[in-house]
Amino acid sequence: MNIGVIGGGAIGLLFSAFLSKKHDVTIYTRTKEQAIMLQKKGIIVEGPSPFQIHVNKATSDRDYQEEILIISVKQYQLFPIIQLLKNLSGRTLIFVQNGMAHIELLKDLSMHNIILGSVEHGVLKKDHYLIEHTGIGRTIFCRFHANELTIINELNPHDPSFIVDVFDDWYSVLAKKLLANAIINPLTALYRVQNGELVFNPFFHRIAKKLFQEVWQVLELKNKSEHWDYVQNICKSTAKNRSSMLKDIENGQMTEIDAILGYIIAEAKKKHLSIPHVQFLFDSIKGIENQSEKGRPSQ
Repeated sequence: MNIGVIGGGAIGLLFSAFLSKKHDVTIYTRTKEQAIMLQKKGIIVEGPSPFQIHVNKATSDRDYQEEILIISVKQYQLFPIIQLLKNLSGRTLIFVQNGMAHIELLKDLSMHNIILGSVEHGVLKKDHYLIEHTGIGRTIFCRFHANELTIINELNPHDPSFIVDVFDDWYSVLAKKLLANAIINPLTALYRVQNGELVFNPFFHRIAKKLFQEVWQVLELKNKSEHWDYVQNICKSTAKNRSSMLKDIENGQMTEIDAILGYIIAEAKKKHLSIPHVQFLFDSIKGIENQSEKGRPSQ
């Protein structure tokens, strides 16, 4: 199958590497420099099952021609891509963003088959062509605006290092992932700590529990204790990891705080819910972003 992966970040390269084992993959990068490096070196994957693989094509052009497109850019990079996708003939689009703020944008793409993905892998981009697979997890695909999900079976590389599951209920899958991201990402970014500190440090753990109460209430998920255990288990299993938002803060880059906590705040307003811890955390991360934009050193 011909597959296009839009985005040459950590997740985009992970998908491209594993899918290239069975399919012709084109990687659409933001820069020409990365495209050239990927054409020369392919993708190198470090980790539990290291390998290097050639990619069919890498380009910084945006002529998306493949029958299947996997959109793996961050949410704040989505809007101009969506405008391009609106002008394409009908095909399968797979979105694997964090958060749920992009759901509203997808309503303009009704001519396409749309599948949503939740990625549980740990992956670190170390160079234009080099990633470290730091944690093996699942990729869960859900029907959003699609007639069927059989295409996922064709995509599935059937590799123990890249497990694929399929669910029909997209909201519960994405909301569960958002719940974890809303707690782990901003707290670790604010405190500048690894994920495990949110359970091992009793003071951080107390704040994480209060934040969980607010986010869980907004998302209206069932089985409260089960979801709290889920968040804590992620912190423990990725104890030595630094969250993507922490890395963005450390690198002076824009974060996905709007897509994660911004969405929670918008939903809370619709439901007339008070979420002071969420609002404090959102304002704190936005303030740090503002410092980076102005070139001021973080205190």
